[in-house]
Amino acid sequence: MLHSIAGYFETAMKKLHKIPLVAIIGRPNVGKSTLFNRLIGRKKAIVHEESGITRDRIEGVVDWDNHEFTLADLAGWEDKLDSPFEVEVKEIIDDTIEKAELLLFMVDGRSGLIPQDEVLANKVRKLGKKTILLVNKIDHADMEKYQGEFLGLGFDETIMISAAHSRRINDVLDEIIEHLDFPDVPDDDEDDDVLSLALIGRQNVGKSSLFNFLLGDKRSIVSPIPGTTRDSIDAYFEYNEKQFAIVDTAGLKKRSRTKENVDFFSSVRARRSLERAEIALFMLDAQDGVLDTDLKIADVIEKSRRGIVILANKWDLANKDTPQNRAEFEKHIRKRIHFFPYAPVVFTSGLEGTGIEDLITAINLVNFNYNLRIQTSELNRIVKDAYEHRPPQAYKGRNPKILYTHQVDVAPPTFQFFVNDTKLFHSNYRKYLEKQIRNVFGFDGAPLLIYYKQRKKSGSGTSP
Repeated sequence: MLHSIAGYFETAMKKLHKIPLVAIIGRPNVGKSTLFNRLIGRKKAIVHEESGITRDRIEGVVDWDNHEFTLADLAGWEDKLDSPFEVEVKEIIDDTIEKAELLLFMVDGRSGLIPQDEVLANKVRKLGKKTILLVNKIDHADMEKYQGEFLGLGFDETIMISAAHSRRINDVLDEIIEHLDFPDVPDDDEDDDVLSLALIGRQNVGKSSLFNFLLGDKRSIVSPIPGTTRDSIDAYFEYNEKQFAIVDTAGLKKRSRTKENVDFFSSVRARRSLERAEIALFMLDAQDGVLDTDLKIADVIEKSRRGIVILANKWDLANKDTPQNRAEFEKHIRKRIHFFPYAPVVFTSGLEGTGIEDLITAINLVNFNYNLRIQTSELNRIVKDAYEHRPPQAYKGRNPKILYTHQVDVAPPTFQFFVNDTKLFHSNYRKYLEKQIRNVFGFDGAPLLIYYKQRKKSGSGTSP
């Protein structure tokens, strides 16, 4: 299942920079995110009755009539935003509109034409962009009689739709394809080389700063106010000719503090984003150290069985950049997050872009280990040496014996131990065997799944 989901994610993200960009624009609460989810075929953008939920630029790939385009969902446009992020939101909107080949200008058919729509329409017309006017919330044909008041906005193409009820959505898709120019993209195997990453961490640890630095494009709002990022934001970037797909996720909270509101939906998005990635970039705030909330998030990552790199972010603000202090802080991390002894730790500053080379090196190492396969003969030799060096204790006169070992899968590396009796192998000894495998093969950043299976054997059985 992991490979199929991650494969789709990689392929889609890689195409973002090759195919036309279409942007949905309009004032707040006209149904932009509902249309976005409808067109991409899944609930990616958060839809909520509270206006202004979408702040960042959310993107997805739409496939229609053998053509693909990138669709962007933007924050609601207002001449004056009642938001501490007014400058950042407007920068993202303006940048996306400039880059888009086609605009979907959405208005609310129920509330009718209001001055705010006219102001935005004037702004769009001055840009000279190809634009389709979508009058939303027209749930049935009888409501189309209200179309006349919107014709004065001056756009050549107007479609009366209901995003919530999928009314005339196919017509919208057909018109989008008619208005776009599609480049010839040769089929190749490059998509197999795209590595999917998920930025995971609690609120306000600097995820969006790093995300923006890696992209070199202001896609996510960077702010000291916790909870700024509400959706999970997909993007594609290259670094040293290596291709990556990355998702910036909303900051996770403890489940006990998360209720049925926007924060709940944000945490669900974050967990789903982790499911679609191969490697989790687990970000901590070096100024705060490891907090209890970080431990909850680490538990979520551990259960996901993804590769992991730990980022000690904001290291530039911690005022302790010496080898000794780095060693002490890493020791603090290892002590607090004791179940990730195998995870590499990288010291970064997303705001200044420091530590990026170390981060990319760690990501590539974890990816190698996450997909590493060990020869059966070599694996059995290592297990045999470990067994003979420290045999497990007998229990009720019975000696635990390992009959055979082999690796059954990668991503994550998965092993099967055939033994004479699974009950004879206690947790401490199982941890010892895993440690011996790691001592020889490393597997830095990769979780190991080791399953014990009982096999009946004639005679008394032998160790490997």
